[in-house]
Amino acid sequence: MTREEFKRQIPTLEAVYMLHSGFTKAPYVACNQETFDDEVFIYTEEDKAVEEAKRMTEQKQNAFVVKVEKQNLLRIFTMLYTYGMNGMVFIHKGNRFAYQLAEIVHKPEHTGNSNKQNPVENPQLQLCMFYFMQEVRRQLEHPNADALKELEEEMFVNVMRAKYLVPYREAQVDGKTQMQLVVIKLDNGIPMIPILTDLFEFAKFQGDQKLKVMTAGFDQLTAIPVPEEHGGFLINPAGVSVPITKGWVQKMNQVVNS
Repeated sequence: MTREEFKRQIPTLEAVYMLHSGFTKAPYVACNQETFDDEVFIYTEEDKAVEEAKRMTEQKQNAFVVKVEKQNLLRIFTMLYTYGMNGMVFIHKGNRFAYQLAEIVHKPEHTGNSNKQNPVENPQLQLCMFYFMQEVRRQLEHPNADALKELEEEMFVNVMRAKYLVPYREAQVDGKTQMQLVVIKLDNGIPMIPILTDLFEFAKFQGDQKLKVMTAGFDQLTAIPVPEEHGGFLINPAGVSVPITKGWVQKMNQVVNS
């Protein structure tokens, strides 16, 4: 089967099986060293996907398989734009077919927000967080320190450039409506303020809660009066869950203003 022949079959597949990272709760992504595409990996045979996930987990990649049924293919593939991923590798009966994401699904006008006047999307930040957390959370005995440092620096540059959705509740206090920021606790009990990269992440975090959001850039985050006992901010707690400590925010704010 040729690459073009398989491409025509993709919309007719009853289900596919995507490799996901347990460290990020998102599709596992890898950079193709020849094309530099940021690729996800999709199998048409479940047993082959499970076999690969097991192999990766043995190498401390903590991979697992997510089944995507036919009716959800377009939605899941489109979401890859929000994640900053631009390549897709399909493994079908022993063959590997690589495509640009744009060959399979068109990029929506706004991938993560229905508000066309003020969209909040951070695909480059998402991608940096995925790469960094896929490596740092492996806790290898001999990690590549230089590579990790480079990934971390790139991630925090994008943290500072991003705009976020900050969830809050409206409460009546003494007859007046007040905004109350949402607070969640880490496993160690430290309270954190959640911030989201886009509406997809907000929807996952919100669940059945009735929350609203405001938009804030990095400079506005530093102006939020964070209580002494709070640790700082937590990016996408229902997803990759990256902590941004209060001390780091203050330090970076001083760098920006110096």
